[in-house]
Amino acid sequence: MPQPETRIPWHRDPKTRGMVFQAAAVLFFVWALATIAANTISNLEERGIRIGLGFMTQVVPFGIGFTPFWDFKLGESLYWEVLVIGVQNTILVSVFGVIGATFLGFLLGVLRLSPNWLVAKLASAYVEFFRNVPLLLWVFFWYVAVFLPLFPPPRQSLDFGGGVFLNNEGLYLPRPLVDNAAGFAVFCVIVAAVVVGIVMLAKWAKKRQDATGERFPVLWA
Repeated sequence: MPQPETRIPWHRDPKTRGMVFQAAAVLFFVWALATIAANTISNLEERGIRIGLGFMTQVVPFGIGFTPFWDFKLGESLYWEVLVIGVQNTILVSVFGVIGATFLGFLLGVLRLSPNWLVAKLASAYVEFFRNVPLLLWVFFWYVAVFLPLFPPPRQSLDFGGGVFLNNEGLYLPRPLVDNAAGFAVFCVIVAAVVVGIVMLAKWAKKRQDATGERFPVLWA
């Protein structure tokens, strides 16, 4: 005769116990997070520290040195504008960083394959020295150990003339401002004429070199 099936009690079933323990662990984790969040909010409120995004519509009390795509005004710009400026600057730095890293990596890769022993070893030493070092560490090193002690503070900036200043916060260059449409149009015409002149000069120099064998210093011109 067939033996009757014996069902394992739920409290002795490994699968059931595993599911119960996992559910209890998840509930405990959620309770712990909720408790920490509630305590944090309560402590911040007791100290008068507000949380939330209400501050985004307040005026920023500090300045920003690099705002190429946004008209930042000290004492007028809001926090959300500073956030947009930060995102734009991050994208700009990332794009230039990718371009610079591509050219640098290509150059170092070619130099490491050079038959010149000294050039190949210098390129390999450069790669091994900078490899696997966090970028943030290099940023702190160059800023704290190089720029801060070597360059003067903003009030004692190095003046190179023409509105160019260098200090421990960076290099400041003049920004072109368009006062009127007529002047800007004249400027654009001059730039276009210079570009056309350079192209024509380069073509003439090539024909002259093909005919006489003499090179014309186009770059200096």
